[in-house]
Amino acid sequence: SVVTGFGNELSDLSTIDVTVELTPLGLTNLDNVIASVFGTIDMLRTTPFPDYTFEECLQLTDLEWRFATKGSPSNNVQSLATNLGRYEDNPKLVVAGPRRLAVSNSLEEFNSQPRVKGDYYSTQDELLRRTKKLVQQLLDDYMTVDNVLITTMSQSFAENEKDFLTEQWYGTKYRAKPIPSTTIQRWKNAFAPRGITYPKPNVFIPTEKGLNVRIPVPLSKLNEPKAIELEDRLKPIPPPTKIRDDDRWTVYYKPDDRFGQPKAFVVFQLLSTEPYDSPEKVALGMLYQECAIDRLEEYAYDARLAGLSYDLQILPRGVRVTFGGYNDKLQEFATSIIQTLTSSKVLPRNKAEFDR
Repeated sequence: SVVTGFGNELSDLSTIDVTVELTPLGLTNLDNVIASVFGTIDMLRTTPFPDYTFEECLQLTDLEWRFATKGSPSNNVQSLATNLGRYEDNPKLVVAGPRRLAVSNSLEEFNSQPRVKGDYYSTQDELLRRTKKLVQQLLDDYMTVDNVLITTMSQSFAENEKDFLTEQWYGTKYRAKPIPSTTIQRWKNAFAPRGITYPKPNVFIPTEKGLNVRIPVPLSKLNEPKAIELEDRLKPIPPPTKIRDDDRWTVYYKPDDRFGQPKAFVVFQLLSTEPYDSPEKVALGMLYQECAIDRLEEYAYDARLAGLSYDLQILPRGVRVTFGGYNDKLQEFATSIIQTLTSSKVLPRNKAEFDR
């Protein structure tokens, strides 16, 4: 797996971390893996990103802002305090911060507003041009072989601890060594691996029409005080309504009558004691769960960015699959996940995949 994002972010220093999780075979080919990383960075440097990826970022950050859930008070205070210094010339961004690239209520409004003092951008086109310029500067000046620090961690290194030093604070064993110039030159001339390119458009981003709430919640409920009195907390919550009960399915349904968000959660529970009949079946169930998550990771990535999620659990009472997120694309997402889970595609195709 590969994960990329900001690491340390201080007032005078920030880092971008690229974390690659390796198999034992991958560790023996570490230099080639790093060459692939720099080859991919070179592709980003020489091939500008498609405009639709930028537009999707705007859409996703706008969705996150519009339908944000209540967070931790301490985290909110910390975020606001940080943003007061970071965005002192633009008070609009103190609350929104990096969670929203377009600071107006909608992209249409954002594009129609004239530029005023304190606004960073006047139109989406200007924001796109500035973003491309900053990304190019980041790739050209900082994400280079000459500016890299590589850390490799593995339990297999314990077999050769004689060559290791011990740091003074936590007693961690480590070893530091220079990178050969021939290796550095090879990384500088590396190409992206075959098949690596920009992602296709994200089909899971909900449309504006799909964000309409099908059963509107009365404004009186939406405007109710968030703090609930103790007496109200003790009142039982009305149970879901049973809408189907036959020899195949028992289906319960409960509409959102409080929050008014265009989201749904679906829980499938297949009742059976067989997965826990023996230690062997428990182990096989855990392996199947890991294999399914690994097989679905690539497909579910775009869906996760667009606010959709799934969860698979092998439990003593059977198998539970849970789906959640925006209504618009939830059925399409859940259908594809179920089709994969009930096919032979979940199981590893060879020993290398099984070992991974």
